[in-house]
Amino acid sequence: MKRLISSILILSLIFASVSVFADEGNANIGQVDKNSIQTILESAKDEVANLINNLTKKFQDLKGHWAIAYIEPLFEKGVIKGYLDGTFRPDNPISRAEFTKILVTSLHEDVGIYKNGHWATNYLNKAIEEDYVLEGEFDDLNKNITRGEMARMIVRALDEDYPSNILAYAEQIIDYNDIPKEFRDVVLKAYVKGIITGYPDGTFKPENTATRAEASTMVVRFLEPEKREAPISTKIIVDGKEVPIANKDIAYVYNTALKVFEEKGSRPIIEVANFDDVAGIYYVPNKDSTMYEYIMRVGVWTDETEEGLYAYFIEVKDHTDETLVLTKEILKEIFPNGYEEIYNTFEDIIWTDKVVNGKSNGRIYQLKSMPSSTSIAFGVKR
Repeated sequence: MKRLISSILILSLIFASVSVFADEGNANIGQVDKNSIQTILESAKDEVANLINNLTKKFQDLKGHWAIAYIEPLFEKGVIKGYLDGTFRPDNPISRAEFTKILVTSLHEDVGIYKNGHWATNYLNKAIEEDYVLEGEFDDLNKNITRGEMARMIVRALDEDYPSNILAYAEQIIDYNDIPKEFRDVVLKAYVKGIITGYPDGTFKPENTATRAEASTMVVRFLEPEKREAPISTKIIVDGKEVPIANKDIAYVYNTALKVFEEKGSRPIIEVANFDDVAGIYYVPNKDSTMYEYIMRVGVWTDETEEGLYAYFIEVKDHTDETLVLTKEILKEIFPNGYEEIYNTFEDIIWTDKVVNGKSNGRIYQLKSMPSSTSIAFGVKR
């Protein structure tokens, strides 16, 4: 769809090819492949650099701008354009008309400029047809759009599920209770998805307007989930009730695992709180399964854990492609700088009765192979 995204996909294929050759253990083929990879990698990097360089040549006011990587793919697709005087004006506020045009053309064929009235009429009509905007909501298309209005349009266009504990994230938005009720739900959903983030002071300020650069960032995050900045809740909510915990790291680990299960998994989960001072997420075969039939689970001790002891565990009973992917994704979030080594060791010890201890990213960990499962226990981040 976009050359910038194609370059990113190339990188994904590169790493996939490395894995294939490594598994086959052929050093000569691997060496040839590495040389090819280097060539492709350099080509992809050059292409991305050229695209951005061309954009800054066309619009001098984009040179060095923080949002150029978000603006470039939308510009190349023709979703957003510059001005006739050769400027892009990334820090200018964006109107309802302009944002409606950007959102509509990013999702549908360009419906074109309306010539017998307001230029954005066709885009507004398409937005109404798709239920991004309700009839009469935008009485003045030239008015600068607010962050709340943008959140409402984006959430209406977003066909995704939301975490079961979504209300736990409301406390992260300092002005949440001051947000008009008509916008609270959409603001929370856009925030939880990492499409529209808050300000550094923790507020959302839905009444504020947004710039063209900010709008471009929001639309790209809407289109490309991997570029979102989704928050992690600092509370554990099970069955609508808050579970008392000793520190925020406990909530971080629990909600990180919950997020992975909900986004990457295909089976039901059962959440259990305060089961012997443990809050657990049980990944089960089907909707009729009980927690005891789990094929994988994650548990956190809700009380304070002394240094040198394990506070969390991941246990896998069925070592399938699916559970292994889930395990790796959870490790990737919790051990961002060492997850590959831990995961590879985890795979190596399955059905071996081995125990491996280590430390990474400020956490101690223990990998343990047992007759019926393989587990990873780890401590609070110190």
